[in-house]
Amino acid sequence: MTGTAFRTMAVSVVFVLVAAFFVTMTVKSQSNHDELMEQKYYDELESDYIEQVEAVLERNGLSNSGINMTRVSGADGSRVYTVMIHNSYFGRMETKKLTQVEQEVRAVSFADETCRFCHAFMGGKSSGKGL
Repeated sequence: MTGTAFRTMAVSVVFVLVAAFFVTMTVKSQSNHDELMEQKYYDELESDYIEQVEAVLERNGLSNSGINMTRVSGADGSRVYTVMIHNSYFGRMETKKLTQVEQEVRAVSFADETCRFCHAFMGGKSSGKGL
């Protein structure tokens, strides 16, 4: 192989490596963008959900409740949420009223129907229908 042929081959190899690098970065960047858009989508759904739960609690005189929502995301993209609502008044509420509040909270809709929810009402007695 002559010097010119070797240089041409070396330049070609470098060009292919550089091109492969930029293609990989473009694909990776698109993947990151898609993940960010998905996260933004779910952030909005979660905020809307919390606002709806707060509205239910406020309608029932429980506006000072604490709400803690955690999410577990599966490798398959599934999402399971645990919503814990804290209020010391739960312990003084009539069981019928507490059951009604629990049912109203559980009835709050989430725009992505593939997500699962578990609810816990902390701070006093419960109707027995915890997580």
